[in-house]
Amino acid sequence: MLKEAKAAQGLGPVCDCHTHIYGPYDRFPLPAGDTSPERTLADYRALSTRLGIARTVFVQPLAYRTDHGAMLAAMAEAGADHARGIAIVAPDTPEQELRALAAAGVKGLRIMTTEPGALGLADAPAIARRVAPLGWHLQIQGDGRDIANWPAVIAKLPTAVVIDHLGRLPLGGGIDGPAFRGLIALLGTGKVWLKLSALYYGLGDGNDWSEVALRVRRLTEARADRLVWGLNWPHPRFAIGNKPDDAAQFEEFLSWLPDEGLRRRILVENPARLYGFD
Repeated sequence: MLKEAKAAQGLGPVCDCHTHIYGPYDRFPLPAGDTSPERTLADYRALSTRLGIARTVFVQPLAYRTDHGAMLAAMAEAGADHARGIAIVAPDTPEQELRALAAAGVKGLRIMTTEPGALGLADAPAIARRVAPLGWHLQIQGDGRDIANWPAVIAKLPTAVVIDHLGRLPLGGGIDGPAFRGLIALLGTGKVWLKLSALYYGLGDGNDWSEVALRVRRLTEARADRLVWGLNWPHPRFAIGNKPDDAAQFEEFLSWLPDEGLRRRILVENPARLYGFD
């Protein structure tokens, strides 16, 4: 195990709040034409054991759309003490199906402004009214350049909101650009959480973490109580052979959080509260 990964030891049950499962394909085949490589719970466990991850939030891959078979099977095998889920549902999903997902450990649903065919911001108010009684939140993945359009929608939702992947903010502007300031403002409402996941989206074409690190440090100063972390394994946007090194990226991330108490809050305490592990 890498030196910095060891820094997560002793903090308590570390939670990866954003991971996907693909397959096994003999039980859970993808729709025809989708070529995403199989990545099973066994594959993920090999990695999570290496990194000292004890809890996981499995996020329904867009490839499966509303077929949650693979995700639910992984959650059931991992067990209620170790797994939660985030679903993709249609606006007309029957109430009975929503309740069944909740009983299985699903805690929210995905809104994706960047993917055709997925629920978008326009769908958010109606679907939020349906899932609010279940205690679910809405998880939003969008283009950070559009973040100015989000507050008006979020303010009207009867649910909490979790923003994916550091808001997928555009590279440049550091902590002074309007997109980052907008993100800080959303966290300040007390209604919004932020996933420090897929941080490589802020790298552009290089491998310079300085701007991402600056933003993460500023976020911890502003609202450390609203931050969680995730791998985004198995990195579906990357070609085979060009996948990020999860251990190296975890090591890099931990180096930005030198304080043990801060690490415990983001890796253990916040996700336990958000996803109902305790």
